[in-house]
Amino acid sequence: MKSSLNFQCGCGQVKASLSPAGVAAGSRIQCYCKDCQTSARHLGYDLPAHGGTELIQTTPDAISIISGAENLVIQRLSPKGLCRWYAKCCNTPMFNTLPRKTLPFAGIVVHPAESEATGQAMGPIWGHAFTASAPAGGGAPKEDKQMMRIGAKVVVRMISAYLSGRAAQNPFLTDDKEWIAPVTVLTLEQ
Repeated sequence: MKSSLNFQCGCGQVKASLSPAGVAAGSRIQCYCKDCQTSARHLGYDLPAHGGTELIQTTPDAISIISGAENLVIQRLSPKGLCRWYAKCCNTPMFNTLPRKTLPFAGIVVHPAESEATGQAMGPIWGHAFTASAPAGGGAPKEDKQMMRIGAKVVVRMISAYLSGRAAQNPFLTDDKEWIAPVTVLTLEQ
């Protein structure tokens, strides 16, 4: 197990890390939801043929933004939708956070070039979510796997972050508890 796991956008201007890395720090899953696919399509980001987005679900306190925070932008598919952070320098999806800033949840988007190192640090992908939305014939699993366990692990991590005080440590928020990046809500036409 590595002590930290590094991530970056496609052009390398935005760099972040997960620390400590390992199965206790986050859940490695594959999401096939329509929103992940829509967001990637809007950014011009190519997903694999199966249409899935590899994610590490964790808490914000485990994430450090090393460089390029000024290049982060938040995309929302609706006014109440998930906050989908991307690097505006190269339109690379980076993170997902919940719209309610006080809830300590973050998903790190794992790019294909980072998948092998992520597997070494975090173990195999063990959960598959929203497989019914995957493109036909792309090789996605035929059904969801471990959905209850995925949800339970998110809740346990969030409660642990609250009880330990780690929930107050959030690299996505300013000292005034505002997002560090501008928010764009896409229109239906977009």
